[in-house]
Amino acid sequence: MRVMKYDDAIKAGAMALFGEKYGDEVRVVGMGEFSTELCGGTHVRRTGDIGFFKIVSESGVAAGIRRVEAVTADGALAYVQAQEARLGEAAGLLKAQPQETRPEDFPAHGQRAGAGKRACTVEVEGGVGPGRRSCASGHRS
Repeated sequence: MRVMKYDDAIKAGAMALFGEKYGDEVRVVGMGEFSTELCGGTHVRRTGDIGFFKIVSESGVAAGIRRVEAVTADGALAYVQAQEARLGEAAGLLKAQPQETRPEDFPAHGQRAGAGKRACTVEVEGGVGPGRRSCASGHRS
């Protein structure tokens, strides 16, 4: 990693991939001859310093280039706990256990439910939350 003036880094071939706003001086990170980029992140001495790491999104930013966003340490733990809570809410709406919320655990619309299970569809506006449940019997709640 090198610290350079922004204009000098761009002239030297460093790419500003993610549209962050950079100051007059930037960190430039290179991976051999493969890639030279302006650094928009934090560096650590070793990956163990990061701790728990959870990818929360990824997207394509250019041909052959992916942007990965993640949370770490306490932020990762809070993210996973919030996801678990949402899964529990969804399972409650389906009257199922969280581990029984896979699509294959519920019959396709219009098919007869297996023994002990009911075919239900949950209609929720704006994501997981209170909604209407429509079961095979036609009853809406």
